[in-house]
Amino acid sequence: MNYYEHHIGDYDQATAHLTACEDGIYSRLIRWYMASESPLPADIKLIQRRVRAHSREEKSAVQTILDEFFELTDDGYRQHRCDEEIDRYLETIPDREAKRDNARERQKRARARRKELFEALRGHGFVPAFDTKTSELEALLSRVTKRDKSPDVTPPVTRDNTSTQAPDTRHQSEQAAAMDQPEERGAAHAAALPGARPADSVTERSLQLVMLLRPRGAALQTGDPNVRDWAARGVTDAQALQALEIAQQRRHDSGSAAAINAGYLSAILRDVTASATTDGTPRAPRNRDEGRALASGTSLADALAATQLHGGSTDVQHIEAPAP
Repeated sequence: MNYYEHHIGDYDQATAHLTACEDGIYSRLIRWYMASESPLPADIKLIQRRVRAHSREEKSAVQTILDEFFELTDDGYRQHRCDEEIDRYLETIPDREAKRDNARERQKRARARRKELFEALRGHGFVPAFDTKTSELEALLSRVTKRDKSPDVTPPVTRDNTSTQAPDTRHQSEQAAAMDQPEERGAAHAAALPGARPADSVTERSLQLVMLLRPRGAALQTGDPNVRDWAARGVTDAQALQALEIAQQRRHDSGSAAAINAGYLSAILRDVTASATTDGTPRAPRNRDEGRALASGTSLADALAATQLHGGSTDVQHIEAPAP
């Protein structure tokens, strides 16, 4: 036993006549008895050594306490009150072990469930933070699974050299219209998801941004602090798409095959959002110099300054990549 109840009133009443030495010896004998859950040995010298009784007074106190409070039996020195407490303790062992087993089983199932959720989300390209609540993991998996199961926009009809069937331009037009309105499409899709959790708008928006940019080549995760910062700052789909286009152009111009991650996009988004119009939509480059500056990595402020300095025209409506 590592614990037993000590009734102070009963103990004081039974030991009020003892000296301080005898009270200390009695307390040590009880602790030994309860810890071993068995009677004390019949060897008096062994008992004296175990309770550290070295002086003549202490050794005499051991004998006095044994004679008054213990009974010598074939098993050794027994104490009836200690035996009652030990029996009561032993009766509760099955219940306590069952409770421990149940707690361990619940913990095992919970860990297995979390592992299953993390593996399923990784299979869909999402890596949540390790301390994400199980309920949030289940809600995220539900949204992602629903998204993957929903029917995609009909792909354009292709034909080879032997085909005689004309392409179905109606479906292509629908697909183009859907691609031209990413914000409306993402909002309608998010509203249709069952069990949506509007309380965490930042997480919801982060998921939408990842779902928008990952299929277009960005290496993003919903738990990335940069992505959550975009969501918190209100980055629009149009701004995110423009930043990705600039990033891809820079990678192409530099001949780099490195992934376009959230940190790389964040640096570009700062210029894109800074140049947004009053309604939040990104402003198109006003001329060739400004477009080249954005694609090459020059900040938009520097690009505007350079344009004004050189008196660049504003009639160019497209961006040309810098000559190799």
